[in-house]
Amino acid sequence: MKKILLIAILVLSVKTLIAQDLTFPIDSVTQKASYSQVVQVKGSKNELYSKAIEWFASMFKSSKNVIQLDDKDAGKIIGKFVAYDSNQGPVTCTLTIMLKDEKYKYILDNIYFNGNRSYPGWGLEENPSMLKANMFKYAINSIKKNSKQNIEGLITTLKTAMEAEKSTEF
Repeated sequence: MKKILLIAILVLSVKTLIAQDLTFPIDSVTQKASYSQVVQVKGSKNELYSKAIEWFASMFKSSKNVIQLDDKDAGKIIGKFVAYDSNQGPVTCTLTIMLKDEKYKYILDNIYFNGNRSYPGWGLEENPSMLKANMFKYAINSIKKNSKQNIEGLITTLKTAMEAEKSTEF
């Protein structure tokens, strides 16, 4: 009886994973996975810059290792980081934040499964065959699902941080 229950749970888990939307938004120019949005918010370019830098510092263990470009005058910050780290290898991406008075634009792109010695890399907009990825479809879907969840969660925290009112109290 326990074996039948275990098999039923396993089958339902696999069906649930397969039924999930594992597609990423695709940039019309590059045809690569990319999240992008212009967001209207209150605040000057400098205030929004401070919020973005503070967000990087709170989201990553070492924001100095993540941030590749920090140009306050131009209102541009670029960070590269691991969005998901699986046993088969990391998924990396680039986040660009461009700031102006009363708005900012984020572009999260270069979303790529880097693999390791045993697993070749591929872009998450792809649907690699098991032969190309050298792994079962379940593992491919798991990498996509977890990466997508992490990336979309990260974008949500960015939007929340950029919309938050700055507290003047200690």
